[in-house]
Amino acid sequence: MKRHVSYILSALAILLTGYSCKSDIEKVTLRSEGETTLVASESDVVLTQDEASTIVLSLAWDLPDLLSGNQDLPLAGDLGQIWLEASPGNDFQKIQTISVSSYSKAFSAEELNYLASDLGLTVGVSSTIYFRLAFQTGSNIGVSYSNTCAVTVTPYKSVNTTLSVFSSDFSTISAYLYSPEEDGVYSGFMYASSWYNCWVREQNGTTWGAKPVSGNPYGMSNDTSTAWNFWFPGYAGIYYVTMDTPSECWSALYLAAIYVNGTAITFSPSTKTWSGKVTTSSDGQTLNFTADGYLHDQTTGDSAYKDESITFDAADSLLEIGTGVSTITIPLAGEHTVQIHTNDYAQLVVLIDSSEEGGGTTVTIPESLQLYDKEASTLMAQMYKVEDEVFFCNYAAQYTWENFWFYDDGNSSFWGSEPADGGQYNLYSKDEGAWNCWLGDDFSAGDVLTITADFNNMVWSYTSSTQFVIVYSDGTTQLAPMTLSSEGIYQGTFQTKETWENFFIYDGASDKWYGSAPNDGGRYDLYPKEDGAWNCWLGDDFSAGDKVCVTADFNTNTWSYTVL
Repeated sequence: MKRHVSYILSALAILLTGYSCKSDIEKVTLRSEGETTLVASESDVVLTQDEASTIVLSLAWDLPDLLSGNQDLPLAGDLGQIWLEASPGNDFQKIQTISVSSYSKAFSAEELNYLASDLGLTVGVSSTIYFRLAFQTGSNIGVSYSNTCAVTVTPYKSVNTTLSVFSSDFSTISAYLYSPEEDGVYSGFMYASSWYNCWVREQNGTTWGAKPVSGNPYGMSNDTSTAWNFWFPGYAGIYYVTMDTPSECWSALYLAAIYVNGTAITFSPSTKTWSGKVTTSSDGQTLNFTADGYLHDQTTGDSAYKDESITFDAADSLLEIGTGVSTITIPLAGEHTVQIHTNDYAQLVVLIDSSEEGGGTTVTIPESLQLYDKEASTLMAQMYKVEDEVFFCNYAAQYTWENFWFYDDGNSSFWGSEPADGGQYNLYSKDEGAWNCWLGDDFSAGDVLTITADFNNMVWSYTSSTQFVIVYSDGTTQLAPMTLSSEGIYQGTFQTKETWENFFIYDGASDKWYGSAPNDGGRYDLYPKEDGAWNCWLGDDFSAGDKVCVTADFNTNTWSYTVL
């Protein structure tokens, strides 16, 4: 008989309601009929890591029927709660509770090995795990148990070199940290968003969070019943993270700035890449890498930090925190684009744009740019220049994982992604073997994306578009996308062509245009173009070529601009 018992309160309510109108309420009792039987598919299991994902043990059970003391009041449905208990002794003094939701439970070799570790079994030694099913028909009724199943298990020593960084709901793994010595101290470079919340888990199944101490999240605890999730400081970027499980503490060293031969390069949050141009004055010049950092650890508490001056050892295109020894050189003098990003092994990787390496050859910057499909044959969108060397367009994506090229029609050249792991967002010439660019799956077909190509830093990116755009007064030339800075407020930055420049603000979502109110004193009031708005206009408090930031506040229906 396989009947869950899960609705005891509802059943009792029905029974009591049926008799509540009588002057003498009949006493109704519940009883179970039959036994709870637990069976195991194996009696002896030898575990190996090679079979980590293979099912090696299954447990199955029957449940007793729950009956009413009054034959006229039968009980139907699944009533009660069930769970499995595992113990290294048949007295069940030490137990691990296992949630179940059906009539069986299957264990992979990895899961059973985790359970053996939690129960204290010795690696490589055959030991017994005792299982029983616990059954409770109501909170005011005692727990009943099935028969006991004894299974002999020989655990294996799991390789414990990797620490997975999970999102706060355990739905995604955002990064991995590594412990080559398997000493429980994991470290590496990883990206974290502002106030990122997370948990970490070792390969042996041990999950760690923050000790529940207010104001200092840098202690560690593997008691997940009381631990809080970890949280990072309030700035997004690349961190060097150390998780020291033996000492039960961790630290996060934020890279606030990186310098190549003393020249600061820029971090792009959209591509999670540091990039910039570096000029070498002689052939064979060595590149040296330094950084400014903010260290957060147990001594600093939640919000404070310690300033750190960081020097990197550089070799084989990788950076490690060290003493400043570098073997990365540029064969010929000239201007080069240097990019630094993390890889899947929590390392910092250095890329030097090959089109600029050697003789100081520079990239020919497009005067105009277009978006073409993956066959490089069909125009997808016209791109617009936001500033020197930076172009954008708003594009309605046809599907996720869509592929495309950037096309410089003036120089008849296509640009794609660097053909290397981690090079998706690095611009690379198709003539030099670039892969086509590709989008991800973080949007739905038909969503409007803002795609940007930055030939200054040789990177590209895309974001979900708000569909607000600053459009030149001719109604066709787009000046800049506008992004949501706070509720109802949008901002866009562009490089001016002249003083007194005229423009409209276009909302692609509603297909509406906005300008200035058509009256004296209404210059900075947003007004629908269809109702007779004048175009917005800048002043003469800047020089042609300067950048301005335009703000549209739809809470107050006003606009403004700031010279940058």
